[in-house]
Amino acid sequence: MRRLNIAFSIFLLLSTSGTAFSYLESDLEKLKDTNACNGCDLSGANLSSRKLRGADLRKANLAGADLRSVDLRWANLVQANMDRANLLGADLNSADLSSAKLSRSRLDGTNFDHANLYLMDFFSSDNRRGFRWLTRI
Repeated sequence: MRRLNIAFSIFLLLSTSGTAFSYLESDLEKLKDTNACNGCDLSGANLSSRKLRGADLRKANLAGADLRSVDLRWANLVQANMDRANLLGADLNSADLSSAKLSRSRLDGTNFDHANLYLMDFFSSDNRRGFRWLTRI
């Protein structure tokens, strides 16, 4: 009986500890077709190495998304949720990230040169060393 209780406890712990991210396929297609997806759910989507220069992603949910090496230069990411996103080596040069949420995101090698970071939340992000920024707030 004790083993059953321990096994059940481990199952509950593992099944409730992670955050599930699930994007809408229609939103991903919209982004691919128009380079814009205002307010879309792209949580957990694999967008690594995509060319999204100038994309309109205002208020988009990019939580847990794979954004490694993505080109988001000049993108509009105002109020976007990028909580727990992987931005390793992403290019956000001149992007507008005002009021965006990047808490618990991976930022190694991310380029924030000339980006608008006004009220952006990234202070609890992982690996904040190694990213570049020359910004006007």
